[in-house]
Amino acid sequence: MSFQTAVELQPEVGVPGSRASMNPISVISRLAQTAVTVARFVWPGTDTDNQVQNTGTGKPLGFAIRDQTGIIPNYLQEFSMQVPVGFPVQVAEQGEWFASSANVSTLGQKVFATLADGTLQFGAAGATIAGATETKFVVTRGGAANAVIKISTWSELA
Repeated sequence: MSFQTAVELQPEVGVPGSRASMNPISVISRLAQTAVTVARFVWPGTDTDNQVQNTGTGKPLGFAIRDQTGIIPNYLQEFSMQVPVGFPVQVAEQGEWFASSANVSTLGQKVFATLADGTLQFGAAGATIAGATETKFVVTRGGAANAVIKISTWSELA
């Protein structure tokens, strides 16, 4: 176990992959074909009706959320955002969720899913982002790079 090295004065707004509001949600359950990282987009796996993975082509199936029993795959590991192969993955098709941004995001931008790993990118509706595809999610709480943001399918901003 590691020793605490920092103290934050304010708690973070949420945890990536967690529900961000009490608005209606639509979630489906699939199995991880490969290790799936939570709080990223997923696409159907080889068995399109039962499996998902963090890579794909075209529109993603949805956003992998934190709605499962804690899984710690490595001995003495403290936490993980990885769902091991064969374990259930909850996939959000609609709703409002906390996410993590690799780059700056602003209110009203569309969320794009990176085809290579499911990470989030942001841009204007209809924009072309190399290696990514536009999703139905929109940013409803922006932030700096690596900040916790909020994405939604219910917003009329985009």
